[in-house]
Amino acid sequence: SCLAISQVFSDYELRQILKNLKKFSSWFAKIPIYKLLLTHCKNEQFLESILYKVKNENNLALKREVLSFSKLWSERGISNKDLLIALGIE
Repeated sequence: SCLAISQVFSDYELRQILKNLKKFSSWFAKIPIYKLLLTHCKNEQFLESILYKVKNENNLALKREVLSFSKLWSERGISNKDLLIALGIE
């Protein structure tokens, strides 16, 4: 976890990680991957791609975990309500 925070990923690497999420069937295995992506998200377009992917996930627990990162969005001017709408929960 600490390594993932201090490590620097290129945009290409992050997109490949997002693309390869479909290889994991377990929602529990996807949680740290989404957290890694959100931590290293550098622009709004990629953020929207992550949110789109999360919105299409079937597991509500996975969607709730993403909400734990709502501070990232609120710092960028997106409210928790907008995040809930984007994730398809509200």
